[in-house]
Amino acid sequence: MSAWTLYLITRLDDISVVISISFFLFLISFVITTVMFLVIKYSNEEDNNENFMSFYNKVVKKKVLPWLIILSLFLCFIPSEKETIAIYVIPKIVNNEQIQDISEKTLNVLQYKLNEWIDDIKDGGNK
Repeated sequence: MSAWTLYLITRLDDISVVISISFFLFLISFVITTVMFLVIKYSNEEDNNENFMSFYNKVVKKKVLPWLIILSLFLCFIPSEKETIAIYVIPKIVNNEQIQDISEKTLNVLQYKLNEWIDDIKDGGNK
């Protein structure tokens, strides 16, 4: 594993935070513009209505909404740092011949630690 890969693994939680913040900013802008859209749509001023409808169609529907979808997908599929390490390390441990000769006490300690990590992940603790 390269140094760059290790660095990216340690930064996954921070990347998720940045994506979460971006997602919520886009969500807030989407909600605000949708509320404005509804208010202007049902107002009696025809000139404002057409201008804002044009803005809403160009900006919100074609730019903000797709970004909301993309960011939400990123949030769903980016694993935490612990999950990534488990994905990388567990298959290597299982397939290693030297580790298959380790005593049962050592395996019990490793299993206890893995269970702690799994419980942390299930409880939502990322760090």
